[in-house]
Amino acid sequence: MEKNNNYSEHFLSLKDYFLTQESFELYKDPSSGVLKTVPQPKHLEAYYESEDYLSHDDSQTSFFAKCYQFAKRWNLKSKKQLIGKYAIDGKILDIGAGVGDVVAILKKAGYDAIGYEPSEKARSFAARKGIELLNQTDSIERNSIKVISMYHVLEHVPDFQQQIDQIQNWLTKDGILILALPNYNSFDAKFLKRMGWI
Repeated sequence: MEKNNNYSEHFLSLKDYFLTQESFELYKDPSSGVLKTVPQPKHLEAYYESEDYLSHDDSQTSFFAKCYQFAKRWNLKSKKQLIGKYAIDGKILDIGAGVGDVVAILKKAGYDAIGYEPSEKARSFAARKGIELLNQTDSIERNSIKVISMYHVLEHVPDFQQQIDQIQNWLTKDGILILALPNYNSFDAKFLKRMGWI
């Protein structure tokens, strides 16, 4: 699908205020509505190595980090309920598992859960908590996963169609993919754009 997309419509110019201070352009494919960063950054892993990237480091103790951890605990309960609804009798794969919290809460509830996380830093934090995450996906067998969850991950992969094809290969025939993605048509996105903050 992605190879047929035509990212011809300029959508937004933006800057990475979080880490690199680089400027980027987002282009939209009018037929699918999908946005893409053009040109796509190389060496994506470098963008996630900051100590302030809380999804990959839960050792921070700042006020903001504590607020993040509080919200994360509440969020994990809702993720467990949603995933558990579909994974009564099968294996669960959390892609982009970060520090392994989704995998941990699912395992504690008795589910057969595994996680994949490309960041060595995040995997090391998970390992300190006793959660072993995959650093590659070669061992995942075809049609072996009942539920795959990707919480704010798909928008970070360099080739989303390749990722979707891989997911279809891993899922059982009645398997479920649970995605959480940013929505540029949401009220808050439109509000922030109107305020000039994005």
